[in-house]
Amino acid sequence: MKKYTLNGLLCFLFLLISHTISAQNPVQNIFDEQRKKFEEMMKNQKQDMDKTKKQQEQIFKEFRKQQNNEFLKTLKNQKWKVIKPEPNIETDEKPKPNKIPVAELTEEEKRNNIEVQTIPRLELPPIPVPIYATPTIVRVMVDAKKTTKQLPNLSLNYLNIALQLPYPDNFKVEKPKNINPKAIADYWQEMSEKDYLYFLQQIIKMRVEMQLNDWAYYRLLENIGEQIMEKDKNLTTLFTWFMLLQSGYNVKIGFENESLYLLYPAQTTIFRNTYYRIDKQPFYVLNAPKSQMQVSIYENNFAEAKLIPNLSIVREPKISTESTKKTLKFRYLSKEYSVEVAYNPTIIQLYQNYPLTDMKIYFEGKPTESVISSLEKSLKELLKGKNEWESVNFLLAFVQKAFEYKTDQEQFNAEKPFFIEEILHYPFSDCEDRSVFFAYLVDKLLGLEVVGLDYPGHIATAVKFNQELNGDFVMHNNKKYLICDPTYIGAFAGEAMTDLKNVKAQIIEIKR
Repeated sequence: MKKYTLNGLLCFLFLLISHTISAQNPVQNIFDEQRKKFEEMMKNQKQDMDKTKKQQEQIFKEFRKQQNNEFLKTLKNQKWKVIKPEPNIETDEKPKPNKIPVAELTEEEKRNNIEVQTIPRLELPPIPVPIYATPTIVRVMVDAKKTTKQLPNLSLNYLNIALQLPYPDNFKVEKPKNINPKAIADYWQEMSEKDYLYFLQQIIKMRVEMQLNDWAYYRLLENIGEQIMEKDKNLTTLFTWFMLLQSGYNVKIGFENESLYLLYPAQTTIFRNTYYRIDKQPFYVLNAPKSQMQVSIYENNFAEAKLIPNLSIVREPKISTESTKKTLKFRYLSKEYSVEVAYNPTIIQLYQNYPLTDMKIYFEGKPTESVISSLEKSLKELLKGKNEWESVNFLLAFVQKAFEYKTDQEQFNAEKPFFIEEILHYPFSDCEDRSVFFAYLVDKLLGLEVVGLDYPGHIATAVKFNQELNGDFVMHNNKKYLICDPTYIGAFAGEAMTDLKNVKAQIIEIKR
């Protein structure tokens, strides 16, 4: 009897202890407690963040509303003034040669031996080139309004990318009966009262994802305006002007008779375009029908529009992945070579109507990934085992001989420097196109410093070698750069064109 009672008591005690240990497992209890506290903390933080975000959005909207109203007063009450255009800025007036000179090819191999270089040295003093700042992208703090109404979709094809953009269906406004300050002020007031901020946020997000520079962003807004306004020129100009100002760009609008014009400033010169100097800043009319056109403008600016557009292409545009291949053939030191390159033909659409601007913009332009990868794959293998001197001369021969020469006047009836993709796309090229391409190859494949040389009627380059070499050269920042001319057929590094040996050139700094 005592035996069974003792066994039962032991079993009872074992079960009681096991249950107590299981129920009071400190690790499990701590985990459950921390999890509950964490979930509660996250819930509270999210509520606080949502509240803060809504408060910030409301503050931003009220702030922007106040700015819009202040600018509306300017448009309504300020006396508009008539301004006269400045004389158009032309590019280098000296014509390029229709035929390019050729070096003595019969002694090509002999001249490739650096020991027998006998070309006299010539120091060309540099001319300072201004440094251009890149504006930051304006951030718009606003979310979509909660609404049961389905917004219409704007279907847009931009650089071969199909874009779907929900937009308020009241964006399309009636065409003004007369073009005058009142009509422009009325448009500003009407657009300011619409839900444009969320729409603008979508466009800016799209711009960031596609890595569009300031010019491409302007063209995107213009294309959107054309579609919403059914290609009405005045309404499209009003829309583009309004959206650029709200994006932070200090553009202006002007009118002559019954036509509106966007006045577009830039950090670099835009050649051949009618322009007006306002507060010492050039404003260009990109679609002026006549060069001596006088326009009426407002003087005071929109408070938050302080950015001056930059035409530089510092990031590769992320557009369609379309690719076109091309085989380029050339001869170097009595041997035939072929180089297969690829480029994105879609980017040509962006460059077709690019404003004619400073050569620095073309030299520093960033090519698309298809160009970069194909050039590295094709040329790096051919450069293996070659020293700096041999590599530079090999690339010179490639650019000199793989492309057919024609001046821009012959090919386009107007001056048109190429970005890197364009020399691969078009059948002909001239001196500045080859110099831009050669400078990129030397920088990308060899890692050597390069500068552009701007002669009257001609563009060339100069390369800084790591060893002392003889030949024609320029000095820049106390560094010696050997002249390399991608248009002087058969010439090696250190050989300037005969008629340019004693001509001063402006040095174009190239920064990537």
